[in-house]
Amino acid sequence: MNMIRNIKIILLALIFSFPAQYETYGQVITGRFTTYMYNWEVQDQQWGSSKHLRLYQGLVMNVKNIGSSKFSLHSNIRYTKDLQNDDSFNVNWRFQYLYGKLKNISDVLDLKLGRQYIYSGVGYGSIDGFNGKLKLKNLADVEIYAGMPVSWYYDLKVQKWDENRMYGFRIQPGMFLRTLVSISYVQKHMKPLPYKIPGKFTFKEWNISSEAMELAGLDFY
Repeated sequence: MNMIRNIKIILLALIFSFPAQYETYGQVITGRFTTYMYNWEVQDQQWGSSKHLRLYQGLVMNVKNIGSSKFSLHSNIRYTKDLQNDDSFNVNWRFQYLYGKLKNISDVLDLKLGRQYIYSGVGYGSIDGFNGKLKLKNLADVEIYAGMPVSWYYDLKVQKWDENRMYGFRIQPGMFLRTLVSISYVQKHMKPLPYKIPGKFTFKEWNISSEAMELAGLDFY
């Protein structure tokens, strides 16, 4: 709980200390803070029963007009805690997304940098990286992105590019005969989590390798 308060203080300090460029704009801050919990009991034939009481806290904050009407910050941070049976496998802090957005650069480019979710045809998922959208008037929208896929636990750690990477593009020409067509491509590689053989006394761990996945897509609207 103290860490959430510290994060909010740091975010607000960064926001209000950002130097103004050319003109001063009124900053717009919107957000939502939620808290809830639920409990359940697990019956296990080997280890017996266990009771759980899990707490969830979430903070969503969006800040616009930071030094410029084109720049904004967006964040979604979640904290979980099992108040009865917590263990080392529970990752308490989850950074769902945390990125800065610069829109309408030279009236043709939107750019996002940081942790974000990609929706781009066959390319989708959370990455730590960048996403640029080039808007060519009356011709096409071209989206390009690249980054490291977020870990399975959504912690703050950034993955290594040589082990986890995702990049691709999407091209959507202007409407023709009341139809939108888009072409997309993605290459994605994520190192699998180690696999532990089931059993009470084995605890043997296997590291599994995987090849990169490539997909191409053609969509009609």
